[in-house]
Amino acid sequence: MSQNTSQLNHNANFLPEPSPDLFRKVMLRVAREQRVLMLKKLFLFVFCFAGSVALTIPAWRTLQGELSRSGFWQYLTIALSDLHVASQYWQDFTWSLLESLPAISAAALLAAFAVSLISLKFIIRYSKFIFGNPQILRTQRH
Repeated sequence: MSQNTSQLNHNANFLPEPSPDLFRKVMLRVAREQRVLMLKKLFLFVFCFAGSVALTIPAWRTLQGELSRSGFWQYLTIALSDLHVASQYWQDFTWSLLESLPAISAAALLAAFAVSLISLKFIIRYSKFIFGNPQILRTQRH
């Protein structure tokens, strides 16, 4: 057993020593890779944001057109112009408003708006990491 240990110690003396700045080089490479990955994610979310904003405009126009065709504005105008009658028949007015509301167009507009906001959140987050030089990506140079 002791012969094997002495043989290992003898072989360990001939192993090359790593350079003293190896740790720094590895950490710089890891930081560079993290930055490249975050830059790719940033471009992905910028593309998603631009696409969702571009889809928000037609979704808004579609919702406006369907609201005017469905009679939603007429029911709302009646409910707001004569509050006494609307308060007496509030259940009927509520059902009429809900039935005339174009749900698919409203959902499409809300979905495009939600994707825009979520993309904007991630754009801000990754921009802070890329352009703000956070402490986690800084490496000490000796």
